[in-house]
Amino acid sequence: MVDDRGKLYTLIAVAVVLSTSVSVAITVGYMELGKQSEVLMVDIDTDKPPMGVEPLTLNLTAIVLNARGKTTCEWNFGNGEEARGREVTVTYDEPGTYSCTLTVTDEAGRKATDSLQIIVEENKPPVISLSINTRTVDRPFKWLNLFALVPSPFQYAGNQQEILDWIEERKGPWAWGDSGIVITAKITDPEGDEIVSYKWREQTDDKVATITGKTFLPVHNLTGNETVKIPTLYAWIRGRHIVTLTVKDSNGNEATAQIDYFVTEGTLEMRLKSIEKIVYLFFGQKVMEWIWNKLKNAVIGAIG
Repeated sequence: MVDDRGKLYTLIAVAVVLSTSVSVAITVGYMELGKQSEVLMVDIDTDKPPMGVEPLTLNLTAIVLNARGKTTCEWNFGNGEEARGREVTVTYDEPGTYSCTLTVTDEAGRKATDSLQIIVEENKPPVISLSINTRTVDRPFKWLNLFALVPSPFQYAGNQQEILDWIEERKGPWAWGDSGIVITAKITDPEGDEIVSYKWREQTDDKVATITGKTFLPVHNLTGNETVKIPTLYAWIRGRHIVTLTVKDSNGNEATAQIDYFVTEGTLEMRLKSIEKIVYLFFGQKVMEWIWNKLKNAVIGAIG
């Protein structure tokens, strides 16, 4: 009987010890889970996807969990700039791939970090397509055509251009009317940026020379946005002419496009040249000089 009681006491003691061990293990386990659930956690939140075209502006927010007391948020944007605060704003002005890092420290001295990759693409310039209603135009017959037919300085394109410039100064570029040439631009911007400036320029393909050997390039500025017209004064010198359009978008990107046209002699001018050759052949230099003087006096009297 005594032996049975000893065995019973022994079993009871073992059960108590086992129960205590299990309780301690469970308590320690819960404590470990509690500690894990209190780990300082951070995350970077953005107001839009972290990719786009320069300049790319992002509003960043630090999401902080399980902090003990107040926190300090330190940002390294990866572009040489840093900042502090729960909410920050950064602008990436250059294309590239950046690593933005957030480091959070709470009052207990614990730290946690999060990183975000930001991709910035290059802002592309506008794309220009030019079209023209006619590539060849006959220059209209004016009194300057007569000057060019007889021995005079005005047989040289440079001297002709000087007269055209003189007319423009006195009466404006439309003094001789419209040449009929119309150039139209179709402009698209890859990012949809606004086109803020248009610069049109018209010029001859090459320099022109005067009777004295002086050379210069006639260049004219045109007024217009998507469409421009060419005055006759600009489209009178024979040969190839070039029209250039340069545009700028709201991001400062520029694009340039060119188109050309050709000025030829009209039918009347070509016929008069044939007659000139015949007159020169039969009557000689003196008669041509006499004709030149008559024309010169008549024109000078007409234009004052």
